[in-house]
This record gives sequence, C-alpha cells and structure tokens, in this order.
Amino acid sequence: MFCSLVSWGVLFKTRLVKKLLLCIPLLLLFSCASVPKAPFDLLIGYDYSIVDNEFNTIKGDFYNVKYSLEMQLNLGAGFSTRLSKFSQGIYVDIRTLPVHNFNATDYNLTAVSKNFGALPIVENSNKFPTVTFFIPTNFQTAEEAKAAVKGDKITLTVNDKVYRFVAPMTDSIPE
Repeated sequence: MFCSLVSWGVLFKTRLVKKLLLCIPLLLLFSCASVPKAPFDLLIGYDYSIVDNEFNTIKGDFYNVKYSLEMQLNLGAGFSTRLSKFSQGIYVDIRTLPVHNFNATDYNLTAVSKNFGALPIVENSNKFPTVTFFIPTNFQTAEEAKAAVKGDKITLTVNDKVYRFVAPMTDSIPE
C-alpha cells in the first residue's frame, strides 16, 4: 500500500500528469456540452436475425458474422440513451479488425429502420474500423421509447450482403 502511494505521489509531480489533470474537466465539458441527456436511462439491444448461415458468435455486445472469406464483421443495433458521443436514438454499429481497413467510402452501406426510416452515417473511423449509423430520438419516458421500437426491424446492407435486426418483444424489456 505504501509503495503505491509513493509511486502515485511521484507520478503526480510530473508535468505531463499535471497538464492532463487540468485538461480533463475541459474535455468533459466540451464532450458533454453538445449532447443533451435523456430524461431516462434505457438500452434496448436488437436481436440479430440469422440468414444464410453467416452468424459466427456473439462477442460482447456484437454479433460476429461472415462477410467474405477474408473478413468478418461485428454488428450491433438497438436503441440507447447511453451512447457517449450521441444523445438517445437508434443506432447500428459495424466494426472490424484494423487489418481490414473497413470504411464507409469503400463499401455501399445503408441502414434502414422500419419504424424510424434511413439511419445516416455519423461516424466513420479508421483507428479501430468503425462505422456508426444513428438517428436521434426525443422520447420523454422509457415507456414511450419502448412503444416506438416495438416491432421495429433494421436492415443493414453492406454491398450485396443483407443483415437484419429485430427489436425484442417490449414486454420482455426490463424496467
């Protein structure tokens, strides 16, 4: 215990750490200022509808699916009030390994929700290849959000491959 306190004391005295500690409140201010908080907390993960044996496994919050012989995609879809970069809304995430250099400019990508319409691409990152589709919503209660996603289906198209997600039965979503 004493050693860790000493090492933290030494670490705190470095200029880099002092500068970082001074920047953290500013980063939090700028990152949170433009994203209004939802008046409730809710995450509804959509279920993946398996077609053509392309499903491999579940990896965390993502469904790992076959795209081609060389590449697999990690897909996730749903409704969330917990996305750090965005307010509440419907989202679809596509992620791959960095070796694939997957981005929205090299592929024909579309995501369409039956209940909410077309989802625009809001993030296209090459750092850890991620493409995020997102459409904001403005629900005031969790019950309103659950009613809106009831029966929703999202169709994601990546070039010629089609992947489908369905909203879970809203009766099974915990309060």
